[in-house]
Amino acid sequence: MPALPGACALTGLLEGKWRRALIILTFAGFVVNAPTLFSFYERYYAELNEAGVPVEANLAWSIKEAPVLHAWPAAVREAEDASRSPVVEIFRQRGAPSSTIENSRALRIVAIWWWVLPVAGIPRWIGIVVSLLLIAAGAFFLARSRLESPG
Repeated sequence: MPALPGACALTGLLEGKWRRALIILTFAGFVVNAPTLFSFYERYYAELNEAGVPVEANLAWSIKEAPVLHAWPAAVREAEDASRSPVVEIFRQRGAPSSTIENSRALRIVAIWWWVLPVAGIPRWIGIVVSLLLIAAGAFFLARSRLESPG
């Protein structure tokens, strides 16, 4: 782990095929991990547990049941559950951790900060607007730095 920043910095020296390979691998890594931007990775494990599938034995050697293949569908199901679940009521629930998805607080919401704004009495659309403004600002600064960089 201590060498990771140095290894990342060295990727800036790559040229040609190696640079393209790094870009492709970076994009593939983003696609594989993107569901965790808005959902909890535990959702797939919880679904297997509720179906009575032994997680440890099943996931260790099964390509068919690998989480990387099921992360997107599980994330979509979590987003669908979140759209039907009133977030204010979910956050009012207190008690012991749940053993089912239906009673779980974390697995019935999406992991986006503006999704839980109604708990504080703030409409979600304000959070969406702030997020879009931040994305636009980031894109602007990236484009500006690309135009100003030599070569």
